[in-house]
Amino acid sequence: MISSSLKLFNGIDGAGTILVEYPEFQGELLYSKITDSRVPSQIQGEEGTMVIREIPDPQEITIYYRSGKTENLEIPGWRWS
Repeated sequence: MISSSLKLFNGIDGAGTILVEYPEFQGELLYSKITDSRVPSQIQGEEGTMVIREIPDPQEITIYYRSGKTENLEIPGWRWS
């Protein structure tokens, strides 16, 4: 695993990148707590991509499969505790 982060004045990580390697695949994670992006979050995999409209309140998720199929998931009532 390789990681790098941007530390804020209080010592907390504000943004970063994590590269992980497993026996059969690699993963790259990019995160930020200090931006106000209007772009939805994405989780990409070999079979397709999940698009999460609002990551803090994930009530709508769309999966775009490589085959061209699209699946919409609704998660009503989800709230972080």
